[in-house]
Amino acid sequence: MSAFFIYSIPIILCYVMQFVFLYVEYKKKFVLSLLFKGGASLCFIWLGLLSLIHPLQATGILQNNFIPSDSSFRNLIIAGLIADAIGDVVINLRYVHKKSRILTFLLGTLAFYTGHILYLVALIPFSQNLSVCIAFGTVAAVIILWTIFYSLRYIQPLFKLFGVIYITTITYMVSVSLGNLLLNPTLIHTKLFAIGAVLFLISDILLIMNTFGKKKNYIIRISNLILYYTGQLLIALSLLYI
Repeated sequence: MSAFFIYSIPIILCYVMQFVFLYVEYKKKFVLSLLFKGGASLCFIWLGLLSLIHPLQATGILQNNFIPSDSSFRNLIIAGLIADAIGDVVINLRYVHKKSRILTFLLGTLAFYTGHILYLVALIPFSQNLSVCIAFGTVAAVIILWTIFYSLRYIQPLFKLFGVIYITTITYMVSVSLGNLLLNPTLIHTKLFAIGAVLFLISDILLIMNTFGKKKNYIIRISNLILYYTGQLLIALSLLYI
């Protein structure tokens, strides 16, 4: 069985389950939709675990980029993928348990926040210009938060607090990954992670605008999930090249 086929299986299944989830959710079958969303999230964990095995290493294809001492990076990324998968399920429980929708939304956000922290901790040791990345991330976070709060002025204070912490953290993660890419533009794993992180950030902005906006747009919902799962798959796949 070719390595390409092996890695294609979780990627294809992730998108299939994602679109089934969207259809089932659109039909308001929220309990069933949780199974498909959870299944889609398990697929990017599956891809990350497959990438740890490095079956292509035997052919020498990855020999130049393979760094055995980076096991802590791999472990942190896998932990981040798991935390985000938990967030995927918990945040959608707000449609099942409507009386606890605020609590489940915040708990899901907390799980995603944990995932971002794990990604950030994994990236920092590779950063040679951390202070510049943090400065850039701070400016970017201020701009993003100002835009969101200006557009959604009626957001509750508790959600604003979570939003400030969450957006700042993911923006730091994105800025550090972009900084690593600028320093190592030829390494495949830096490209995959940086692109995945940017897609993740865009998907989160779309999610926030669509969740707290006055009108829900299902096209934005679809775009949000496509960007999110593509970002996570790229982050998981980056483990194959380190």
